[in-house]
Amino acid sequence: MDERRCESCGTKLLGDWCHLCGQKVQDGRFTVRKSLITLANTIVNVERGFFYTSIMMFKSPGVVIADYIRGNTRPYMHPVRYAFTLLTIGLIVFQFYDIPESSFLMAEHQENNPFPREKVLEFAMKYSNFISLIVFIPFMGWASWIVNRKTRTNYAEHIIAMLYVVGHNVLYGLLLTPLVLLSNDQLTASSIVTLLAYVLVIYQINGTWLENRRSMALIKAVAVPVLGFIALVFSVCVLVVVGVLIAVILGKLWN
Repeated sequence: MDERRCESCGTKLLGDWCHLCGQKVQDGRFTVRKSLITLANTIVNVERGFFYTSIMMFKSPGVVIADYIRGNTRPYMHPVRYAFTLLTIGLIVFQFYDIPESSFLMAEHQENNPFPREKVLEFAMKYSNFISLIVFIPFMGWASWIVNRKTRTNYAEHIIAMLYVVGHNVLYGLLLTPLVLLSNDQLTASSIVTLLAYVLVIYQINGTWLENRRSMALIKAVAVPVLGFIALVFSVCVLVVVGVLIAVILGKLWN
């Protein structure tokens, strides 16, 4: 009998999947029927993973993170995909928010300025919540790791946790969009929702995954975003100082 071998790497096959590279065995040629079945299976699997992960993040986010870190990843959507799928949906919904133009915008200045500084600032202010969610991930992960050093968890595990937190944070914002749209100051209302969602989800995580007492879990849930924000501000200040020093040094060298 001819040995079946993987079309990608040539390894002898022991089943329907190559145990070396993960290539699925293709029996026969592609047909319309087979392609439609593959597409349907892909969509169903993605939806099942997304919806199941979302529901479990509402019920017990600590269990999701504990399972994923332990290696039980099959039922859940990948943390990066979960976070950025919801961020993409959030950005689409955010287009319906009524965010007033910032007072520093000057149209006549923009026409004479080749670099649209005001436009950049307007974009940064309008999408500050989404920008902060993405930028916060490494700092929030660091803060969560610092306040939970005794749990023997590592920084990478807290990054995974914060990716799920960020995704679920956006989901809370999407569900509360009607309330935000009814607010007079939608940017402030959105920021409050973001902060409260952070505290709530991190509190749930600390109470289950990290097995903290309720009082300690609440303290840490508040401490993590505060410490993460301080770390972010400190990093920005350091970058500004370094940038100024580099500019001064280069200016002196050119002169």
